[in-house]
Amino acid sequence: MEKVWIKGPKPSKVFEKDDAHYFYWPIEAGIGIIKIWKFKIPYFPKLSDYEPVKTVCFSNSTQVLTRFHYRVLVYFNNPILIQNKPIVDFVTGSHSPFVHSNVERIGDDIVVEDLDSREVDAITLLSTVLKLILIGKLHLSSDNLETYEIQRGNVPEESLFDLKKMRCVVWVGVFPTEQNTPKEVWQQIAGMRAG
Repeated sequence: MEKVWIKGPKPSKVFEKDDAHYFYWPIEAGIGIIKIWKFKIPYFPKLSDYEPVKTVCFSNSTQVLTRFHYRVLVYFNNPILIQNKPIVDFVTGSHSPFVHSNVERIGDDIVVEDLDSREVDAITLLSTVLKLILIGKLHLSSDNLETYEIQRGNVPEESLFDLKKMRCVVWVGVFPTEQNTPKEVWQQIAGMRAG
């Protein structure tokens, strides 16, 4: 996989497995409150934080897949490219990747009965942050871009990026259709829209 540009907190290590880069931090965050714009959100520590980013070339465009809280697929289908590479920003205390995008719309496809209350809260938080960016209330800069080295090592099985485990797709960019969406992502979206 091609490297992406990164911003924000730098990971301790980056591993590559199955066409995805895993950005690793030994600990996610401590117990406390994080403030995002006007919102105060509690966060709790988590050890061994692996955040996957996968770039996909489809229909002459670069698109980016990542996840939020392990079961929410985040699909950036219209990223801003600098020297043909997307910019991944680790702006939150959870190190969840945000891809700088040309945002026309934000939406989601969800199988509600498969989610627990924590995941519903996570989707609400993610949607709120994305909407703040969309309306210009939260600004992200695309300067001071950095690169990274890929290191040898294993990604634990429970941390692997598995689209079959996703129970929600949050998409950022343009409305996803079968013609503009990679097959692996379209199958997830179509299944959720049908269910």
